[in-house]
Amino acid sequence: MSLITVESVKRQLDATPTSAQELLLQELIDDTIEEAEKEIELKLNPVTSEIVYLDGDRSWLYVPHANISNVSVWEDLTKVFATLLSSDHYTVDQERGVIKLHRQSQYYLRKDVEKHRLYGIFKVQYNGGYSPPSVVVGTDTKFWSCIVSHVAANSNKPITGANYAAYWSQEGVNGGTWLLGASYVTTTLPKDLKRALIKQITYAFRRRKDLGLMSVTSPDGTISKMSVDEWLSDVEKVLGKFKRYSL
Repeated sequence: MSLITVESVKRQLDATPTSAQELLLQELIDDTIEEAEKEIELKLNPVTSEIVYLDGDRSWLYVPHANISNVSVWEDLTKVFATLLSSDHYTVDQERGVIKLHRQSQYYLRKDVEKHRLYGIFKVQYNGGYSPPSVVVGTDTKFWSCIVSHVAANSNKPITGANYAAYWSQEGVNGGTWLLGASYVTTTLPKDLKRALIKQITYAFRRRKDLGLMSVTSPDGTISKMSVDEWLSDVEKVLGKFKRYSL
């Protein structure tokens, strides 16, 4: 399930795309999120109990994902990572996936003589990225994705609840059983980042027939347009807020 749903993009478009166009929208969603990850140098899609091995010859550790939590750090002693550091030995910048060690490592990069490769000496395990929307099976046996976070009540049950359409859109995969009183959430992607990416996706969709054009000339003058491959200026500013820093 994508961090951004087709339905949320359709609301921005204020139009009803065809089935073929909805497939294109999904491709644009996936491509835009992938390009955004490259731009900010952080992965956005969720992982659980992810393990990475990092160069410990520095006081800053950079994990691949944004929005990290449940962080554990081991320092390598004898290739078995037996030393679990207590949490007071480091500080975590959760949003940008950065771990600041409160001391310099007493161990340094070792070299594998046979393979001539450098190995990191810290093992980091964490949960990271942002969660996609909750997905449930409606009374019509179809999958429904949460578009507004809420606590489940009979009034918002898909599709028999009187107000269900305000909370659910008919899309998604691998839905669970709807449960009365359960908490259902839309994506945990920050709102400003989500809005910016949706704006970029709708722009690319509307410009899909102008690929590669920088401007279009009409009889009464020239209408300037950006390349579809470029970030909109205000979208780029938002991405800059989430971009990884290096020290």
